[in-house]
Amino acid sequence: MFPDIDGDIASTQVISNSYLTIGIDRLAAGKKSFINFTENLLLSKTPYMCPSDTTVIEIVENVNVSEELILSVKKLKRKGYTIALDDFIYSDDYLPLLQLVDIVKMQTGGWLIKNKENGICLLSLR
Repeated sequence: MFPDIDGDIASTQVISNSYLTIGIDRLAAGKKSFINFTENLLLSKTPYMCPSDTTVIEIVENVNVSEELILSVKKLKRKGYTIALDDFIYSDDYLPLLQLVDIVKMQTGGWLIKNKENGICLLSLR
């Protein structure tokens, strides 16, 4: 969406502004906030700076699905974080992540939510 902006810098600025400067309670009004995380930020444990009860960890679309990334996501899930795939376009490479995520956002204009018992079902359209 913004090809000239470094994803790590953009996400850390969102975290800093939302949690430290403005205050997430003021911004989100008690609702969960969706924050994009790059592969680098996920592997460096940056998501743990955000509370699990108010943050949805959005995995950006250009991550390399590695064993290290899968392990990082599993640890986040164990800590109670909600995990989303952002701007998802299907590829077999993402199958290991699809087993773990709670929400899949697609560029088709709709949001999908994964139901563990019934597969993936439509949640809402934009």
